[in-house]
Amino acid sequence: MISAVLLHGCATRHQGPPGGSPVGVPAAPVAAPAPAAETPRPADGQARFEGNPVVASYDGREIRSAELGQWFLRTYRREALAALSKLVGLEMVEREARRIGLTCPQQVLDATRLDLQERLQRDAAVAYGIGADVKRFVQLRYQQSVDDYLDQRLEEARQRWLFSRIIRLEAMRTDRVELAMIVTKDLETIRDVERRLQEGADFGRVAGRFSVHESKSRGGMLPPLPREALNPAVASRAFEMTVGERSGILDVDDGRGRRQFEIFQVRRRFPGRDVGWTDVAAEIEAGLEASPVSPMEWTAWYLRLERVYNVRVFSNL
Repeated sequence: MISAVLLHGCATRHQGPPGGSPVGVPAAPVAAPAPAAETPRPADGQARFEGNPVVASYDGREIRSAELGQWFLRTYRREALAALSKLVGLEMVEREARRIGLTCPQQVLDATRLDLQERLQRDAAVAYGIGADVKRFVQLRYQQSVDDYLDQRLEEARQRWLFSRIIRLEAMRTDRVELAMIVTKDLETIRDVERRLQEGADFGRVAGRFSVHESKSRGGMLPPLPREALNPAVASRAFEMTVGERSGILDVDDGRGRRQFEIFQVRRRFPGRDVGWTDVAAEIEAGLEASPVSPMEWTAWYLRLERVYNVRVFSNL
């Protein structure tokens, strides 16, 4: 299964996955492992290491990129799966962007380049003093030339710009429900929560006091989510309930094999809209200005993507 990674909008920084599973959302996508794919062997006389460059050496021993990759997969599997989810997500975003003719404007990239150059000058001055050699600073700090460093950061900025807009566009096209939810780890606490709500306590205040999910700081509010991004036990109820209706106590698996208890309330519904980019471009830009794409939005989008595109992870990873 692939862990989710978020990319914010073009002008924002890259953030990692949310801390813990989104409430009512499986902790990881449910794509089944595919059979191991056999790696083709080079024919006799072919260059054995074509596309597999040396990345380090010592005492005559060469370490190549494929060996480093295999070691990374074994040692940092969680991070490797997160990187794989990013790669798959990027390819899906690039495909959809090409299909609808969406490109990051050159003026955005130009402004980003200028900002990066100014930031490098400031960082070099902080590290080595006013007038420090930026080229030398980048070489020492990042083991790259200034041009390579800028090209890499600009490509990341372009990808983030596309990601945020494709995610919002796909969300608009999909039926979604906005929930407020309270999660506890024990039955006694959730029963106390239910009693307080039945007596008229404010849902948000109760969530802030008793919920163990990160959404507690927002009164238990979750972003609008599609059916595929919700725990099936939640989705089967949420999409049948009316706005304002509250569920009973749900005993669910948190997606990692652990038991938790949830109560949710339906706050709003967002029917899917048959729209293209040009129909809603201004609306999406305004929305991103007010609220950048959140980690939970990324998770929801990726969970849906796995089902729509039949994403599989091969067992030889």
